[in-house]
Amino acid sequence: MRTHRVLSGDDPFLSLERGLRLAETWGGTVADVIPDGGHLATRDGHGPWAHVAALIERHAGTTPRTAEDHAPSAR
Repeated sequence: MRTHRVLSGDDPFLSLERGLRLAETWGGTVADVIPDGGHLATRDGHGPWAHVAALIERHAGTTPRTAEDHAPSAR
């Protein structure tokens, strides 16, 4: 399985250098680096990432599912 990572240029929990080394060690690639992104988590203010869908399509050749696809159906 191929993995692609999105890293932040200034994550306080994972330096860019360490993230790049981990990607290399794990055999993945770095798909994107967000300068001044801070910690990339929803509780840190990051919400839905529209550009991630394009990254998934570009790297995986598939169309990602939306949140609505995962919602339980009404009974």
